[in-house]
Amino acid sequence: MKLYKTTFITGDNDPKGAFRKVATWQSSASDASKARTAAKAENKDAKPATEEVEFTTNKQGLIELLNAQTS
Repeated sequence: MKLYKTTFITGDNDPKGAFRKVATWQSSASDASKARTAAKAENKDAKPATEEVEFTTNKQGLIELLNAQTS
């Protein structure tokens, strides 16, 4: 299965005063494009980027995907 992870910088600051980096997930390339467009509309300095994440939908594949996101 393929998901699309879109990351961008928000206009909000974290407690340390730095801009926050946000990640959202989409199920299609079209939805990822819409997410990038929305991020740019909200904050012109957002610099959105999308990466394709391929994984298997069995238990082991899902565990590996989740573990990769927490590290």
